[in-house]
Order: sequence, then C-alpha cells, then structure tokens
Amino acid sequence: MAASAVEPPVVEFDRVVRQYGAVRAVDNLTFSIAKGEFFALLGPSGSGKTTSLRLIAGFERPDAGRILLQGRDVAATPPYQRDVNTVFQDYALFPHLSVVDNVSYGLRMRGVGAAEARARAMGHLARVQLHGLEDRAPSALSGGQRQRVALARALINEPSVLLLDEPLGALDLKLREEMQTELKVLQRAVGITFVFVTHDQGEALSMADRIAVFNTGRIEQLDTPRILYEAPATEFVARFVGSANVIKGVLADRLLRRPGCFAVRAEDIEIRPASGAGHAGTCRCTGTVIDVQFRGSASRVRVNVGDGAVLHVELTGGSAERIAPAIGAPVELSWPERALVPLRESA
Repeated sequence: MAASAVEPPVVEFDRVVRQYGAVRAVDNLTFSIAKGEFFALLGPSGSGKTTSLRLIAGFERPDAGRILLQGRDVAATPPYQRDVNTVFQDYALFPHLSVVDNVSYGLRMRGVGAAEARARAMGHLARVQLHGLEDRAPSALSGGQRQRVALARALINEPSVLLLDEPLGALDLKLREEMQTELKVLQRAVGITFVFVTHDQGEALSMADRIAVFNTGRIEQLDTPRILYEAPATEFVARFVGSANVIKGVLADRLLRRPGCFAVRAEDIEIRPASGAGHAGTCRCTGTVIDVQFRGSASRVRVNVGDGAVLHVELTGGSAERIAPAIGAPVELSWPERALVPLRESA
C-alpha cells in the first residue's frame, strides 16, 4: 500500500535523459515513487522501462537530469553503495551455493557471522514458503522456487527499494498468476518499495498501486490501475492497457457523428441480432460477425462495421442474451454515451 502523501518520495526522476547514439531510450522523464509503494513500469519492448530501472540501480548513468534516492542525488554513487537490490528474470543465483547460502550471501559480505546470517536467511526462506529446502542446490528447484530464493536474497539486506526486472517472465501462466498474488502479499508484509518492470498489463493491473505506461522513452500516463483502465488518456494507453476499441477519424464521424478520438471497452458494447431499431441514450451501429474466440469465462467477438473497421465485443456470463452469435451473422452493436472515453494524442 502506498505511503502517506506527506512522506518524501523514495525515488525521484527529474528531467532524466539516457541516450544511445541518436536514440533517446529515456526522454526527459520526471516522476516520483512513494515510500512503501508497489510501482509498475509498463510498456512494450524498447519503451524505456528497463533502462529506467537500470538507472535507479546504477547500472546506467543519465546523460542529463537527476535521479534521487531518498532525496539524495545518486548520479555519482556506484550500484553497490545504493540502498537498492535487484531481482532479475534469470534469478542470477550462485549455482555452487546452497539455497540458504545464496540467501545469506549479502549478509556475509557485510561481515555478519555465519550463525546469525544463516538464522536470518532461514527466517526469510520461511517468509517465501521455502522452509525445508535450505540445503538444496538451485538446480534442484523449480522455476517458482528459484524465484522465491532470489526474492529472499534481495530482501534480506532490507533495501529501501526492491527493483524487479520482469521477474515472472520465465514462469508458466499458472505459476506466474500464483506468484503475482504472493509478490503483492509479500510487499505488503515487508513494507518495502517495489519497482516492477513488465510488458504484461495483467501483471501490472493486478499488483501495482500505480502504473507508469511507457512509450518510446516517455510516460504516456501515470495513474492507478483503475483509472488507467477506465479513463485512458491516449490512444496508446487505451490499446495497450486492456485493448480498448479506438474510434477516430472517419469512423468517429460515421458512428458517433462527431470529430475526435475515443475509446470504448469491449465489455461495454452490447451485441444483438440486427433489427434496425434504435436504442435511446446509446451509440449504435450495425455490422457482420467475422470471428468468435472462446476464452473460457468469456468470448471475444470481432465485428466488421464497414470500411475495413473492426470492433471487438467481450461477452461474459451464460445467459441466453449473451451467447456469441455465429460467424457471418448480421448484428447490431450499442453502448451508452458514458462508455465513450475521449483520448488525446500520444506523448
């Protein structure tokens, strides 16, 4: 849970630039992260999120601007002197050390005695549900267990900020979903600021207190998961977070009879057999079903509404009114005016 607004930020970017040749991987970024916050950097590959994480860690240095940790400019501070730890996607465990020795390694490097280091490591292993596996080699563990070892090792030194670089990317879907829940519970228990890099909008929405959506080195929108989903600010955010339908240009003129760019979520669209009858208080159009995708608890219906434009409709539940129509069927789509979200141009 995010800390009170009166607390000073634990991480601050002040007009930060990181450039590789002619490419600005990070382009004049300014944002802050609160103490105790679970903060997600979300975006596609090459959007600048991992570079931003590496700048916090000290693995990269900014070409312009300032990065502050707990109010102190750390531009000249090497990674090992920053009060942060990093968990990588590939875990980066020492293969020749046991689980408990991997976890206690940081303490031993700080001069903590073997007995105390082991005792504290055992406590952290219990916290990540690995009690009883302390003497195994990393190679004898599953992917999820290795990820827990990496978390315990990163947390044992009690950093102010834990940086997580797509830590769940190598896990299968079911385990990844389980680890999302465990990570959030763990973060609440330890109270440490988590900064989490991901390209998976489902991960970010389910775990983060706030999300910064990255695009070409800039932040398109920084908000809570609910606001990002329900009120995306730009076309990029609308398409990337939840895959909303975007209606603009000629399509907006034809369907909405107004200029501009708008988003409407697939689950906000009602679909029924074409009847030609209007519906008061709603936007309406007709089209032809071109595809139906069954997704277990929901079905995604793609409807050609003319001029090459396709709208997506999300059907959930099992009532007769919500059964997906057949491919080729003429249908009518409608949605309430309140479901339309005006969008601005991307950053």
